[in-house]
Amino acid sequence: MPRYRHDASASVQEEVDALVETSLVLARDQLVRSAAFSPFAVAVTVDGELQTFTTDPELSDRITTADALGLLYASAAADDEGVVGFGFVSQVLLDGAVAVLVEVEHREGPALRLHAPYRRTGTTRAGVELGQVRLSTWERRIWP
Repeated sequence: MPRYRHDASASVQEEVDALVETSLVLARDQLVRSAAFSPFAVAVTVDGELQTFTTDPELSDRITTADALGLLYASAAADDEGVVGFGFVSQVLLDGAVAVLVEVEHREGPALRLHAPYRRTGTTRAGVELGQVRLSTWERRIWP
């Protein structure tokens, strides 16, 4: 398990925590509404404001998840002024089960990958329960 908190300043920890929490909440909200979601990204600005962005909605049915993430990474790298961190969110298979994947990169801090398996609870779509989050390091793509 990465020990980024030991080396990160309090403000970096808060920004990374905000990216992770917001990414997971938004992913869960989308799963409550639908069985799947298109990849999206969350950014935190130097002022602490959280922003979300997606690929062109008309493309979502015609491109793969990997291609959508590639577009999000490219967009983030091209427009990173005033931003201190990004979270890229998608669905993946993890050990045969579907999971939410969040890849977080902070300008002055860590690059982390989080897998959160989930399951539907009850007989309606309203219940989605996220499981134990797995944390690992991730390659830097925005700020090498």
